[in-house]
Amino acid sequence: MRNFLAVLLLGIPLMAQAGSLTVDGVKNTFALGSWGTLEKTAASQTLTPGTYVVRIKQGNFSFWGKGIRAEPFVLIWMHGGSSINKATGVSTSATWSALNGVDDTLTVQVVKTTTLYGLFIDSNNRDNSGQVTLSILKE
Repeated sequence: MRNFLAVLLLGIPLMAQAGSLTVDGVKNTFALGSWGTLEKTAASQTLTPGTYVVRIKQGNFSFWGKGIRAEPFVLIWMHGGSSINKATGVSTSATWSALNGVDDTLTVQVVKTTTLYGLFIDSNNRDNSGQVTLSILKE
């Protein structure tokens, strides 16, 4: 009865546990190969100390060719200096993030000059299409 009243009076939807998934850092890691190759392939921007908000400004990307709708997403690799991802609060010299959709943002405090890399990962880039443009604003 209490759950019914919460939904009725407060508009709080009920959710049920659908399961859980444990991703192991060794068993479930896909090895990319050379970091140098990754950094040469990715688009990049040097960030000096300060706080930045990164988001997808425009564009879509499809990794499967015809028949699959393009989506606004991109992978972010930051490396070479020191930064703090505001979502995790962790200070590190290298970090991954992903932007999924135009409303998603990455807020990062750059402590020591670092490089932000934007990229896609795919086993066959010949059937890919589209591009995304990132907005990188310094607060």
